[in-house]
Amino acid sequence: SGGAGGGMGALLLDEPVAGLDPAHGERLMAELAAWARAGWAVGVVLHDVAMAGRWADRAVLLDGGRVAAAGEAGEVLTEARLSAVYGVGFERHVSPATGRAALLPAWDAGGA
Repeated sequence: SGGAGGGMGALLLDEPVAGLDPAHGERLMAELAAWARAGWAVGVVLHDVAMAGRWADRAVLLDGGRVAAAGEAGEVLTEARLSAVYGVGFERHVSPATGRAALLPAWDAGGA
């Protein structure tokens, strides 16, 4: 079903994977991606940078409530930008099994 006039609709979700285990988070994001492929507008707020990098086509990075960057997810979610906004270093990790990259905090040996 669609919105008014038979068109597609929009889904807006705030932290939909918070509290979910990784398998259920991936399943939910895959379902949202299917809605997007079907023509729906899907907007998702995430603090999970790795999840955002994996699933987002476009991203808006906020810093103190202001837009720090917006555009294609790969251009917005960079180590330098994330480090500047969050105040911790980020590193790109590439899965040897899939070749997919994820940006993760670069914690020092002490955990901080």
